[in-house]
Amino acid sequence: MRPTTTSPWRTIPLTDAGTDAQPRPHGQTEPYDKGNGYSHIAFTVDDLEGTVARLQEGGVKLTVEPKTMAVDGHDYRIAFVEDPDGYRVELVERGTMKVGDMIQ
Repeated sequence: MRPTTTSPWRTIPLTDAGTDAQPRPHGQTEPYDKGNGYSHIAFTVDDLEGTVARLQEGGVKLTVEPKTMAVDGHDYRIAFVEDPDGYRVELVERGTMKVGDMIQ
């Protein structure tokens, strides 16, 4: 996809997967309500607390404080921030998220 602007910022197009060919995840029937965090983008970061602190210093709203979650007996660290449009963005500390047999 070719950028449509000369801005140094790049856009990641996200779609509402709500068609017969591609239903919404986990059986969600309602359209995605921005900010509910149901479907969201996530980024891995090297230092979760440091990243959150820097983002907050820059005026980014923190919606979920850094915390440890557990899935299948494996702990991982996450936080959520809100983008300028009100969408939640997940931050995952690198080296803590387990996907299958791989730790990311």
